[in-house]
Amino acid sequence: MPPRPLRAIALATLLVFALLGSARCEVTIDGPTELEPREAELYTLQGLDARHLADCRLVVLPHDAEGVQAIPLLSLTSRPLVYFKAREAGRYAIVLDVNVVSDDVGKRPHQFELVVLEVQVGAGGPAENPFPPPVEPWKSKVEPLRPYKLSRSDATSLARVYESSAQAVRAGDVRSVQGLADDLAGRASRLGLQGKYDGLADAMRAVYEDLFGKQDVRLDPDKTAAALLAIAHRVWEAGR
Repeated sequence: MPPRPLRAIALATLLVFALLGSARCEVTIDGPTELEPREAELYTLQGLDARHLADCRLVVLPHDAEGVQAIPLLSLTSRPLVYFKAREAGRYAIVLDVNVVSDDVGKRPHQFELVVLEVQVGAGGPAENPFPPPVEPWKSKVEPLRPYKLSRSDATSLARVYESSAQAVRAGDVRSVQGLADDLAGRASRLGLQGKYDGLADAMRAVYEDLFGKQDVRLDPDKTAAALLAIAHRVWEAGR
């Protein structure tokens, strides 16, 4: 087995090559980027026709990692998925080699892409909450989320959803209450948390309505971003 620094260099080199190859790819691997050791997760292969799943090759880097399971499969509704689980802590890359014969006349005969998703398993995330402690009035409004406990990976992934929406609001990409609701729903749907934690969805919805109301009005970017980061802080704490 090569020394650890060489393994890291080899992994980085392969990732650069894969990322360059996937620059124009319409297929994505969607799911959490942080897991606990031995925690299993189903990742969605967005943009991949179920008929072509058998034509793809799935590998996990580093190649010599022990106790890793990565299995392509179809859901009951024929949705392409990847089952992933790692026994040991570390940084892994799920790499999908898409090599598919095109069904459309006039297009290139083959679709060849490398699609990459990096996943941190176990230690490696921040030990302290990366989001600033909220101040009033946001602090008290997110307190109803305190009783809920999430896995470290789910809490981090969900907190990042609210952070990303806060960035979208500040950038002017999201401007209304309904637009924000749609943005959050789209980002959260990729995490696969639906029904995983009893009562959490209802609690999150109640906090959202308390912060932003039910009317589709224009958002104040600074206040909205502060409120979203307050939720992110509280959600991250739920993973302790």
